[in-house]
Amino acid sequence: MPAPPDLDLINALRRGEPGSTERFLDAYMPRIFSFGMMVCGHREDAEDIAQESLLSALKAVPELRAPESFHVWLFRIVKRACYRQRGLHREQGPPLSLEDLPEAGAELEAGAAWPDAMLLREETRRQVQQALATLSAEERLVVLLRDFEELPTAEVANIMDLGESAVKMRLHRARQKLRRLLAPAGESSPPA
Repeated sequence: MPAPPDLDLINALRRGEPGSTERFLDAYMPRIFSFGMMVCGHREDAEDIAQESLLSALKAVPELRAPESFHVWLFRIVKRACYRQRGLHREQGPPLSLEDLPEAGAELEAGAAWPDAMLLREETRRQVQQALATLSAEERLVVLLRDFEELPTAEVANIMDLGESAVKMRLHRARQKLRRLLAPAGESSPPA
């Protein structure tokens, strides 16, 4: 899914290379907006927070002490801004609107454009979004960072201000909840 942070791009920004700002915004805006949508739950909040976070990040890039940790720092900014904007607490989830959630995997491969495949993909996406919406804010955040953003556990722990073992436990519990919610009717989820 997402590629590791582009250290060359961050260094180009630090040097003030022409075009680096546009490349940075093209690379990070969709990812940060999508993450903000899933954490904040409202399109307008996610748009504002993504723009503000990226502008703040651009201003801070020249003073970065650890450019290789840029993306962790950026996700922390977005997480805190969403929590502040919505007045969220760790265990309280935001009021997600399924209509506002981004279309995860909306692009279809050439061979999968059959109507049945499109309907199945849309139904699966809707079910996953509904299941994610039932998780607490912290559970949803750990799943988004670890499973959707594919960040290592150590980075997720840094973003969430938790120890690695706490992240692993929360991720395990959240995945168990998702398995139960997404198990076909009448079928029990497999033991974890």
